[in-house]
Amino acid sequence: MTVFSECAAARAFRWLRDNSAALYENSVLGRMAAAFRKSYPESRIRRGWEAFVRREGGVEASLYGRSFAALHRFLNRCGLWLLPALHASVLYRAGSAVKRFFHRLFYGSLLYKAWTAAKMDFHRLVIVFFSLYLPVDWLLRDILSVSVLASVWDELFFLAACVYVVWLRVSEREWDGRPHVTALDMPILLFCCLGFFLMCVNAPVPSIAVAGLRATVQYMLWFFVMARLLRNEGDVRALCGGIAAVGLAMALHGIYQFIAAVPIPDSWTTQTEADVRTRAFSITGSPNILGAYFVLTAPLFAGFAYTAKKPFWKLCAWGAVGVEMLALLATYSKGAWVGMVCAVLMFAILYDRKIFALLGIGVSGALFVPSILSRIQFLFTDDFAAASAVGGRSMRWALGRELLAANPWLGFGLGRFGGAVAMQNQYLEVTEEFQYFYLDNYYLKIAVEMGYPGIIAFVFLMAALLWQGLRAYGRTLHTKLSPLAAGILSGLFGVMMHCLFENIFEEPYMMALFWGLAAALVTAPRWAGKGESA
Repeated sequence: MTVFSECAAARAFRWLRDNSAALYENSVLGRMAAAFRKSYPESRIRRGWEAFVRREGGVEASLYGRSFAALHRFLNRCGLWLLPALHASVLYRAGSAVKRFFHRLFYGSLLYKAWTAAKMDFHRLVIVFFSLYLPVDWLLRDILSVSVLASVWDELFFLAACVYVVWLRVSEREWDGRPHVTALDMPILLFCCLGFFLMCVNAPVPSIAVAGLRATVQYMLWFFVMARLLRNEGDVRALCGGIAAVGLAMALHGIYQFIAAVPIPDSWTTQTEADVRTRAFSITGSPNILGAYFVLTAPLFAGFAYTAKKPFWKLCAWGAVGVEMLALLATYSKGAWVGMVCAVLMFAILYDRKIFALLGIGVSGALFVPSILSRIQFLFTDDFAAASAVGGRSMRWALGRELLAANPWLGFGLGRFGGAVAMQNQYLEVTEEFQYFYLDNYYLKIAVEMGYPGIIAFVFLMAALLWQGLRAYGRTLHTKLSPLAAGILSGLFGVMMHCLFENIFEEPYMMALFWGLAAALVTAPRWAGKGESA
């Protein structure tokens, strides 16, 4: 019986492999796609898309762009007299001596060959270190337990990266005269400035307001650093590859946790979900955050799969996508599932519409897993509605809307409700009408704390990111960066959708990596097709 089943399964797999293209082409979706391809070259949609992609934003010619160009020229002039003095300093000579020592120590070794093959230098090392944000934070906080360093290392790293960016501008000798600005700079600055204003005018407890502003905008600033650190296609690939590699490692760890049935808190499941033995969480400590990381990184692996030339690496990339998808199922995070579906839909629309068929097969197959099916079916039961009304999202969102209605223009105050800062500083009295909890909706959390002006500015920022991301993707078409740009945009869009159900950006590394990838996306057209030495 086993041999028959294996043979039948093998025959079915071979038949599906040989006939999948024909099945897709003859399906309703395939015929619609073929009709679209036939009419697209002469359609208004194509002319509109090409006009949208070609249109220049005018940021470089704006007052903001000219100001940055003037600052760049000033730093260049400073370098004329600053560099000779710096090269003669004791600190510089000591650093050069250390560099020569390590070069002689490792020259010819396997590590040196790997370093050279990866085209690593100090510049790219900073980018790779940023991509390892999560494991570095986990190592310092949970493994080494260096409390002093764990609480400040990210701020120190950010300041060091800022200093390094200034150093690059001072020492830069080949400058094309174009300011290093993007069309996304101003929406981010607008949101940050609005947050600072609201902190100043609505701060019953100033220390909490400052902490709330820091948690809301600090890690967005990585966008400005990474947009000025990335200087060629290799840097973009190094950033995406490092972030994706961490995701794959956590996916393997999460699958192990699921197989080993690692104990989890009772609050992670309900009494009606008896089929859920455990939930994968890896080093994040949260299945929902782990799922969000997969939403961000699985499309990156898909992008690498389409750019890989050798079949082995293409197979490895698709295998990584499959591993992350399995680990995503093991998180049992419904919000992450929604985010991943949105990410896959975006990637299919942008780059390969055949993925629609794979998405349908994947979703259909997942529904045959009893624990997954029961978790989805639970959403449509009276028990879920009752639980949500008592202590779930319905109750939380209702209280959030009440607080927003009571404070529509200035908000309830930064750091006062709905997020990590409020949970750590519960200075208001808890009553039957008011309780502290995570709102499990980052957009609503922004609205409650910053009022209508805050949520309008934040939604405008997200819309600007999608708008500029689409334009950046369009400008990378027919280059090697095109599928990776589609993967980045798809992952960012998936996380945006996931934020409707979780406070994803409450985790510093998620916000930092999100905006680091956003910087890679909007600057990708500069490097597309220019190789390593752009």
